Amino acid sequence: MGIENRRSTRYPLVGLASIEVLPEMNVIEGYVANFGPEGLGLYVRDPLNKGDHVHITLQVDGVRNVEVKERYQGNVAWVNRVGGVYAAGIQFVDEKSGCAYLGVSLG
Repeated sequence: MGIENRRSTRYPLVGLASIEVLPEMNVIEGYVANFGPEGLGLYVRDPLNKGDHVHITLQVDGVRNVEVKERYQGNVAWVNRVGGVYAAGIQFVDEKSGCAYLGVSLG
């Protein structure tokens, strides 16, 4: 295992995620592995690239001590192949900072 670089705690979470990859607006499906105030971990079948900007729609039950909204946007911080799937870390960004595609909104 590598050195932990997270600034905040992640909580185990299982849920479905619909991931829209910008600017192409490709949509892929995945599973949430963990969730925290600054990001989340995903498992996806289709590869993501480090630095990709994504909009994520979650379908999860409530998580104790963490408010889970339905939609997030962020940047892919890392990607690793794990067998037949990819594990990816997403770092959240707000709608005004970090989004290179300012014409796109989470709605």
